[in-house]
Amino acid sequence: MGIDDGGVSRALIESLGERHLEEQSGQWLANHPLSPEPRAVLLEIPVGPTGDTRSKARAEISKRIRNELLASNLADVNPNPILRQRQIEGTLAGALGLLDLCEYKEPLETKLLLHLQEQWRSLQDADGSWASTANASRIDRARLTAGSVALLSLIRRELIRAQNESAAVDIACETAIRRGLAWLDSCDPADLIHLEVLPNLRSAAVATGRYRFGRIDWFWEGMAFLKRVQNDDGSFGKANDPTTRLYETACGLHFLARAR
Repeated sequence: MGIDDGGVSRALIESLGERHLEEQSGQWLANHPLSPEPRAVLLEIPVGPTGDTRSKARAEISKRIRNELLASNLADVNPNPILRQRQIEGTLAGALGLLDLCEYKEPLETKLLLHLQEQWRSLQDADGSWASTANASRIDRARLTAGSVALLSLIRRELIRAQNESAAVDIACETAIRRGLAWLDSCDPADLIHLEVLPNLRSAAVATGRYRFGRIDWFWEGMAFLKRVQNDDGSFGKANDPTTRLYETACGLHFLARAR
């Protein structure tokens, strides 16, 4: 089972317009109840809802996800494609959230890092991409591939930090990262510059030091896209779909906050 719910900084966002995007999104999100869908996404966001309540919730989610990741077994394929999708994508979101926290919190155990590395390599498709279902759309595949490249790259970083040299130079892991990057380089802009893809794309770019994926400048094209699609009230997504709107606002805010 998995979790069922769910380089370098490119530049500082200096203009008032770009900061306004972030502030609007954070305010909108703070005024809406937090559903299970964006919880792992919000684990990585340093702005938005604040205070003791959020800090405690963050610590509780972190502890629970750490335990569930160690117990996860993605080779145990769920026959239900919807549950399988939630299993893989929830596990990825939780792992990325925890690894992001490792930069200023206690490191993850080597046992957990190696467990995640082995599982994620085994999920890679023959073309170098990752997908949670066989009929995944290009956008779903791009989101999972970018997240998987980020995950394996961050695991490599943490293993190096732990001075576990034999694991840090794992050839199979390096090959998986290179193949994933090659697949992302082959994507059209519409596949990558999308609300659901941008958070993982940013994570992959920072983890690998990438300024571009193929012809795509992920930072500037991502910022231009968010400026175009943000709603007047600061949210992202369709106004008539509250669940999707909440999730996509979390995605937009994640990109804005972490891309700085």
